Amino acid sequence: MLTSFARYLSIGALVAGAACSGTTPSNNQAALTGRVDAANQAPAGQTTTVTASFVDGSGGLTAVSSPVQVDASGRYNVQLTSLTATTSADTAQVIVTAHNAANIELGSAVVEGKFTTGSTFKVAPINASSSAEAKLLVNAKASGQWGSDFTLGELRALVGAQTAITADADAKAAASVSVAAIAGWRSMLSAQSFTNLKAALAANASAEATLDAQLDVATTADQIQMAHDTYTKAFITAFVNAGATVDQIGYATTATADVVNASATSLSASIQSQVLARAASLQADRVTASVEANLTLAGASAGSMQVATAAGVTLKQSIATSAQAGASAKAQIKQAWMQYRTAIDTIAAATITPVLATQVATDLEAALTVNLTALGTARAALSGTANVMASADSSAIMAFISSNLALKTNLTAAGVSDVQANALISVMTQVDAAAGN
Repeated sequence: MLTSFARYLSIGALVAGAACSGTTPSNNQAALTGRVDAANQAPAGQTTTVTASFVDGSGGLTAVSSPVQVDASGRYNVQLTSLTATTSADTAQVIVTAHNAANIELGSAVVEGKFTTGSTFKVAPINASSSAEAKLLVNAKASGQWGSDFTLGELRALVGAQTAITADADAKAAASVSVAAIAGWRSMLSAQSFTNLKAALAANASAEATLDAQLDVATTADQIQMAHDTYTKAFITAFVNAGATVDQIGYATTATADVVNASATSLSASIQSQVLARAASLQADRVTASVEANLTLAGASAGSMQVATAAGVTLKQSIATSAQAGASAKAQIKQAWMQYRTAIDTIAAATITPVLATQVATDLEAALTVNLTALGTARAALSGTANVMASADSSAIMAFISSNLALKTNLTAAGVSDVQANALISVMTQVDAAAGN
């Protein structure tokens, strides 16, 4: 490297017959407020009602409110009159579903929180996007792979609203990919000894509430996109504030992309391109942040840092366009990462060449290549459930990191400082792990 350096189920149908697991329902007067977009309301002169339903661990729904008619502007205020006692104290998901007078479902939106007595939650507007997100959550839970403590917040950050809309055409397969994204993220953080998951998710709850509030008042596509982008950044910040390092998050997004890639093969080309681009976009954002931080520690020049930043911008732009690339999306994402790696390799070589003998550089390059080949072999063998693949992939990445770190002595023995050596190895490892997808 140095030399070149769920089953798709109608929300309304589920509400009609499913029973919620848990303790006996108790009175709970938490309130949900929101609106139904005009396109998801009954025609003029007809009534639109909304009902709230608790989503259990297997995707079953049980009504936890009486039907409430929306007002002339489509707004509603629902009181949660029945919710399990256990759930009211814990984080749970509740879906608000709109129906016409004939009880035909018009749309839905999901909200997450601790629905304790006296609490009030703003719900995202009921529209095509929110309906797709709600169905994706239900199908993900119905897949049998959804973790008991997985959250809507993770689904929103790691999968994204646009992906949910696109994937609505293949809900069952998309649900498995969604679970894979969360499993990959969590498994890699855990493998790196990050232990503050609960604290990070608790902190992220306020970001979720802010997202729903911003969506409630958004009137343009740009405002909606900005709200989602702001939320994704806040999600990452919650993990940083809980103690996750920039390197740990970079590797976690790579693991997420790995498992999404492995689990998305059954999706149609158009849907797969959206799913892969979303995972790669988040990965590019966090890997480039790690690379730039470590290049700074390694002593890269100001000019080199400008080149690195520009290469990162190009990478993200190329990945963004891959969302519309259909069957060639995976190849386009791969090419974008390889181009980025070439740029970073050049910077790393320029940073270290003054103190590194040619033979040392050659030996290091050969060892890095062997390690990357082993990682590629492990990735090619990924199979099974989302959780099984996530565990195998995080183990493979950790082995790759460990093998590369062992090469630090090649640098320190040649006179490279410990800090610079650590930083350069981190740069090489982050980029190789990402570009090797």
